[in-house]
Amino acid sequence: MSACPCRTSATRVAAVSTVADNALGEAATGELRRHGLDTSAVHRVPGRMGLYFLAPGAIHRPAEVL
Repeated sequence: MSACPCRTSATRVAAVSTVADNALGEAATGELRRHGLDTSAVHRVPGRMGLYFLAPGAIHRPAEVL
């Protein structure tokens, strides 16, 4: 996502969407909030977002599909 001037604007901006109730969905809504968007209308549902991300493991941490 690119930077959004929403935080400095007097206009309130909100996102209306559905995301998966997992780490990827939380990361997506967190990024929107970081740019000043209201995410109270973003619904979280069980399942995946249609994307497949593999977080590689480390010595003591196994790989994880997000």
